[in-house]
Amino acid sequence: GFGGVEGLVRYLGRHQVRLLIDATHPYASQMSAHAVAAARRRGVACWAVRRPAWLPVPGDQWQELPDWEAILARLEVYQAPFITLAREALNHLRHHPIPGHQRWLVRCLPAFSGAAASAGDFGHGMEIPRLTLVEARGPFSFAEEQALFRRHGADVLVCKNSGGSAVQEKLKVARRLGLPVLLKARPDKVPADRVFTAAGDLLDALAEWVADPAGQAPQQSFAARAGGMMGRRSGWSGPSAVLCRPHRQSGRRLPLRYFCWTRWRNGPPTRLVRLLSRALPPALAERPAGDETAESRLRRAAVGDA
Repeated sequence: GFGGVEGLVRYLGRHQVRLLIDATHPYASQMSAHAVAAARRRGVACWAVRRPAWLPVPGDQWQELPDWEAILARLEVYQAPFITLAREALNHLRHHPIPGHQRWLVRCLPAFSGAAASAGDFGHGMEIPRLTLVEARGPFSFAEEQALFRRHGADVLVCKNSGGSAVQEKLKVARRLGLPVLLKARPDKVPADRVFTAAGDLLDALAEWVADPAGQAPQQSFAARAGGMMGRRSGWSGPSAVLCRPHRQSGRRLPLRYFCWTRWRNGPPTRLVRLLSRALPPALAERPAGDETAESRLRRAAVGDA
């Protein structure tokens, strides 16, 4: 990442950021806290997108539990759990075997399995008795999820209440099959200056900010943080972007830095692509041959939940 709050404060200052947008995962409470703290330290605004949680409908058998330990206690009566809390499950299996009466299906993002394998933990040929580890990145269709449930013989679903549409089909399958769902409770997040629950509302506010009638927007910088992790300079781990505008005094155009981008199902909305493209300095058009255009980078996307 940026090196905690201090590192993010330095980054915001170095790039003259005037607006920080926290669109991190609903469970990334530490990242959100760092964003708010750094923005306050720098005296800049911090906006946040808070994805609404899923809500049960009549017939659902949902139980919200505070942490992994509570989930484990409830799992004792089941035989074939389908678990999408990969980090918690695989960390648990470092020190504890799967109970003899159970078979676990654990789904994780490919990047997580690879990182665990490089640390000597899991994946890439390492086998754990009665564990099926599926590396996949959503979105998943209802048919795909139903086939996975049936192939494994799942009798309970364990997941986060992530919200959104990309990975909610597993809940519909559990509903169709009459299976219970154990949900890890969402953490509390530090309040931001403005909070949005819909991307469209954020885009409306962002468009007003970019098109500041007082003429200040062209001298401002724009920073957006989103997704699961941030600040990694290689691969796609979760979105984070900084668009740097001209500096008022020097006239020097600060470079555009991309770390990773928001995980929309089919890429960022066209409206956001156009909005951010209009905000880019003209100098960005003079990029080395073969380098990606700003728009192509904006359109690269992945879904951050399993």
